[in-house]
Amino acid sequence: MSILRHRRLSFMVIAACILIVSLALVNCGGGGGGSSDGGGTVIVDTTAPSMPTGLVAATAGSGSIALNWTASTDDTAVTGYKIYRNGTELRTSATNSFSDSGLTSSTTYSYTVAAHDAAGNASAQSAAASATTLATGVTDTTAPTAPTNLTATAASVSQINLTWTAATDNVSVASYEVWRGSTKIATVTTVSHNDIGLTTNTTYSYTVKALDGAGNVSAASNAASATTLTAGAADTTAPTVPANLTAIAFSTSQINLTWTASTDAIGVTGYKIYRGGSEIGTSATNSYNNSSLTSNTTYTYAVAAYDAAGNTSAQSTSVSTATLAGNTQYKQDMRTFVQNISAYARTINTNFIVIPQNGHELVTTDGSTTGAPATAYLSAINGVGREDLFYGNPSDNVATAAATRDNIIQYMNVAKANGVQPLVTDYCSTKSYVDDSYAQNAAKGYTSFAADHRELDDIPAYPTPTAPTGVNTGNITTLAGAKNFLYLLNSNVTYTTKDAFLTAMKATNYDAFIIDLFYDDDTLGQVALTAADIASLKTKPNGGTRLVIAYMSIGEAEDYRYYWNTAWLTSPPSWLEKENPEWLGNYKVRYWDASWQTIIYGNNTSYLKKILDAGFDGAYLDIIDAFDYFEGL
Repeated sequence: MSILRHRRLSFMVIAACILIVSLALVNCGGGGGGSSDGGGTVIVDTTAPSMPTGLVAATAGSGSIALNWTASTDDTAVTGYKIYRNGTELRTSATNSFSDSGLTSSTTYSYTVAAHDAAGNASAQSAAASATTLATGVTDTTAPTAPTNLTATAASVSQINLTWTAATDNVSVASYEVWRGSTKIATVTTVSHNDIGLTTNTTYSYTVKALDGAGNVSAASNAASATTLTAGAADTTAPTVPANLTAIAFSTSQINLTWTASTDAIGVTGYKIYRGGSEIGTSATNSYNNSSLTSNTTYTYAVAAYDAAGNTSAQSTSVSTATLAGNTQYKQDMRTFVQNISAYARTINTNFIVIPQNGHELVTTDGSTTGAPATAYLSAINGVGREDLFYGNPSDNVATAAATRDNIIQYMNVAKANGVQPLVTDYCSTKSYVDDSYAQNAAKGYTSFAADHRELDDIPAYPTPTAPTGVNTGNITTLAGAKNFLYLLNSNVTYTTKDAFLTAMKATNYDAFIIDLFYDDDTLGQVALTAADIASLKTKPNGGTRLVIAYMSIGEAEDYRYYWNTAWLTSPPSWLEKENPEWLGNYKVRYWDASWQTIIYGNNTSYLKKILDAGFDGAYLDIIDAFDYFEGL
């Protein structure tokens, strides 16, 4: 593998000096900062370019990281981009790509990018993207998988829109090449591209290839063709009505809307948002955040889809919700966070399973055992996870005190009565305790797993993995249908390679797995499991199918995750709190903060989107009980 090294580009910005004296104009330096309207009036450019989007940082080697992003636009012209590494300006680039070399091996770096024009106007910095260099001596020679499900849709007489399913890579995907026939027409960082300037009533064929940071190129995707519209042909067909509109209170002044995308004969252009019957805005995506609202007030919403020809669908079924009351409690902030995660995931996969672990007090509105069920929260989740119900508190292989156990059971029964399945992880290794744990949970109607120690780094030898308690040959499609589950996070401790880990898991007959999205490779660092890896786990040796659920901590930030920025240790973001002394490397977060939530869900680079793209059936959300920390401050 060769590492591209770029010499530093230097740019001379020619300043424009403008002096107007009694209608006399002197314009020095070629007019870089302004122009004339021909009548003697100087027009000064004060408009900044748009913020760069779609920034992707991809590992290129042990000493380099490749950056790609979607180009900005400007009222005159974008002249370049400023590259920031860990918050400090590093270089400039004339194009929407950059290779940062001379880096330290096995180190995580965070980047942002800002666009500037000839007049010196600069955009806001882009959203951050991070990548970790490979270990010394390690090279990446593995190409990404080929993009799949490429579709081409005619949008007009001169435009065809392309979309595809993201590729995967052993390290990370950096960008995509878009090919029209045998000609490469674009390189993009997103999973869509609009091809413009085409000839009317003409058929075009496309393929897409994925690239990683090391320059490895995938095989081409499936070919997709479309024919541009005929000039004068009228589009009179409206899009379908948006479905599954949900409205979730985000704060005292904001309600977030999500819905299932509409379809159209040509293509949906956007959505009109209605509040109380009046149009309040539009959205190009299937979500909208309505802010500047009044606290503790109910609002009613509907959505309609429209296309480029101006055809508009009927309005969706309306939904109502109230903004949060003032002095919002930390428990409600966590409920709202979980509900928003669920709503986002289910716009992509309507059957996506959401299971919060611990924080059982959230199932009632006031957090007490006798409180009313928190119906919005319970409707957003499929299960509620609980550790140490019968064994493990105060220590592993010790029976949990009866008072503690019975208190938790009251909350579990509220969940179960509202259609939410309890999942219990007890920590015990003595065979009689293991048997007792499974028996007591089964008697309550709970699905359970007896972990032989708290590190969750192995498959317990007892009961036999091929015949776990409740073993069956059924096809498990819902959480309630699972008779047992296996919870294994630190797979690299017992299994020295990803393949060894997958092989061991596939050999068991558990109905459901809770595992990490990443395998922690000693050489490559954290390697995301691919969609093919996840698919390979979904069939039991006895012939039935099972669920595969991804673990994700939402109440703490973890310093070994892809999103971690080492600069946070000295200059922490406002949402980052103290390190957890019981789990070093884990940091408390202000989980209600929008910047932290953006890392977790709601966009194509979020943690949850990676889980969805990998084909997991659901997410197991940890540190739900983070509200305890803040309530105790």
